[in-house]
Amino acid sequence: MAERAEIKEPAGGLKINCTAADNVNIAFYQNAVPIVRELAIENGTGRDLSELSVHLTAEPPFLTPAVSQIQYVADRAIHHIRSPDLKLDPAFLAGVTASRRAQLRIRVESAGETLIESAVELNLLPPSHWGGVNAAPELLAAFVRPTDPTIDVILREASGKLAAAGRHDAIDGYHKQTKARAWEIADAVWAALVSHSIAYVLPPKSFERSGQQIRGPSEILSRKVGTCLDLTLLYASCLEQAGLNPVLVLTEGHAFVGVWLVDEDFSSLVIDDPQMLRKRVQLDEMVLVETTILTGSNPGRFKQAVDAGAKLIAEEATSEFELAIDVKRARSAKIRPLDLSRSGEPTITPSGAPSVPNELGEIPKFEENLDKPREDVSERSLDRLEVWKRNLLDLTLRNRLLNFKDSKSTIGIECPDAAILEDKLSGGDRFKLLGRASVLDGSDGRDTALLAQRLQDDARKDFISDAMVRGELHTAVPETELEGRLTDLYRATRLAFEEGGANILYLCLGFLKWTPHDGAGPYRVPLILVPVQLERKSVRSGFRLALHEDEARFNPTLLQMLKQDFDLSIPELEGELPEDATGVDVAGIWKTIRRHIKSIKGWEVTEQVVLATLSFTKYLMWKDLVDRTEILKRNSVVRHLIDTPTHTCDGSGAAFVAEHTIDQVIDPAELFTPLSADSSQVARRAAWRRFRALRPAGHGQEPDYREYDHELPRSSKDGSFRVAKDCCARSRKTANAGDRSR
Repeated sequence: MAERAEIKEPAGGLKINCTAADNVNIAFYQNAVPIVRELAIENGTGRDLSELSVHLTAEPPFLTPAVSQIQYVADRAIHHIRSPDLKLDPAFLAGVTASRRAQLRIRVESAGETLIESAVELNLLPPSHWGGVNAAPELLAAFVRPTDPTIDVILREASGKLAAAGRHDAIDGYHKQTKARAWEIADAVWAALVSHSIAYVLPPKSFERSGQQIRGPSEILSRKVGTCLDLTLLYASCLEQAGLNPVLVLTEGHAFVGVWLVDEDFSSLVIDDPQMLRKRVQLDEMVLVETTILTGSNPGRFKQAVDAGAKLIAEEATSEFELAIDVKRARSAKIRPLDLSRSGEPTITPSGAPSVPNELGEIPKFEENLDKPREDVSERSLDRLEVWKRNLLDLTLRNRLLNFKDSKSTIGIECPDAAILEDKLSGGDRFKLLGRASVLDGSDGRDTALLAQRLQDDARKDFISDAMVRGELHTAVPETELEGRLTDLYRATRLAFEEGGANILYLCLGFLKWTPHDGAGPYRVPLILVPVQLERKSVRSGFRLALHEDEARFNPTLLQMLKQDFDLSIPELEGELPEDATGVDVAGIWKTIRRHIKSIKGWEVTEQVVLATLSFTKYLMWKDLVDRTEILKRNSVVRHLIDTPTHTCDGSGAAFVAEHTIDQVIDPAELFTPLSADSSQVARRAAWRRFRALRPAGHGQEPDYREYDHELPRSSKDGSFRVAKDCCARSRKTANAGDRSR
């Protein structure tokens, strides 16, 4: 944090306001970072002041004295001196060998007379000392030193490991423009560093804020020790020299590195939102690497370091996120690597360990070139059926499909891989639902972090995955509560199906965390809705989860909300869902959403799995329009309203039935009268049935209603027959009027 000095003249009321950096070293000089952020003179003397001069000096003399002239300052006014020209002395700063206190002295004079003096305390740091996030955090990129001679040694070793694994041995960055190539180069650099047997040492407390002394590449590899920040900068230096784009990530008490798998960078130099990193990691555009795993007697493989790095920025991460620094963007901002080479530094030679074929791990299967052009349906005209379907969807936050909240009627599922779960359900598997697993949840006396560090694996995740293979799903609900919740869901689902004919129990695979235009929220939206059912053979047998016969769907309300409120179309998900070999392509759908929202701040896909009952307003009507379009079109009126709404409706040419002849004309078995009705009511019912029926071919004349008017009671003349007659008459008018009347 910059230090602020405010000194008031005892008698005159003149003030000096100065905000300066806490720490200064040669990196400030090399990268033109101002040490004074704000300097202002406040006149509270009760009179106007003119011809003032502001003198800035330093003790010890780490900068050249400077003078700023002020022609006039009115009473009760504040005069700001914009960016005072302070020239740091590079020779002096380069000679600082240990941290020491210094003063920036400010003196205001008028006509040779000193009006007020002030001094700001700061620290002078050695060239190899980083001042922390409170003092120009972007300068950490200056300590990424790709041109250090030691880096070339590491890259030569990395090339040898690529060759030993039977891969192209050139260190060519993004030349091949594939994620797989960027991964294997980063993996080879990792293996080269592992071969030097570096030991891990703890960093100073709160180093991310107060800074620390940074070891250079030669010092790390010669002494074979390094803190997390040392290792992060060493690995980032190797990546940058290899032609890849590194990112420096700082959390509370820890540092690690990210590497772009595609030739991109962030739009800003400093990233303060971990969500931006998570979205790029989820899209396989970037990986985060926990560099401390390359140390010790049992170093981990690159894939293990990547898995560990992703957990460090997860929502449930224990360490608070501080910031990240994009090195490529820093270079664009003219933050250059520091030249800290000193005579007498040890010369690093290759480790001498022979390269073996299995040092490099398998390359994940990446989906390349995801941003290829796709069909733009935003301009595609929508038919009336599509308009009807969209109008049936509730787009308010009262709808759980746009604002999902956990409750006692929802059950979270612990699922390491939702895609595998969906595939197994699609294959006919049934899963027994169990309570929250106690393995490595803190209640069994074992340290999860320590076990992960020793085994380089996530033991709890493996336990949950093994249970899923056995046909068991662990929920996030305690065992004592689970049976009651499942029973409530079972009864509610059965009742809804008996009364409404629709299944309301869904397995929600993935959620979108989103923020509306007004900044409220964030809210959660379920993405993939897999219809499921709860089964049990007896009261004591427990519940099993099985797939329902309905088809899985993507949340249709979300698609409509994105179009209406955010002008965002996702054409890939508007029809049938993409499928893989055994079911819905869950991972592919998540990746599609992530690709469309990656530039929207505050939006993120989370891989949660929740069992819940879901329904929305007029759901059955919407479902009929979606599932039974062709059947509905068999009705002449519906077909007319969908296909030819602007044309005249071809009504039936059959005459209306009089109530005194209804028994001779209409078979009573064809009429359905759930309530008691007299002959006139039955006649009107029959008339409507005949009116809505398809007219036989060749009958082009409109029926003459007048022959029945004398037979209708007066109270009926404005009733059903009158409405029917008016409907046909008005259908001959303009298209819009005809639509409204129908």
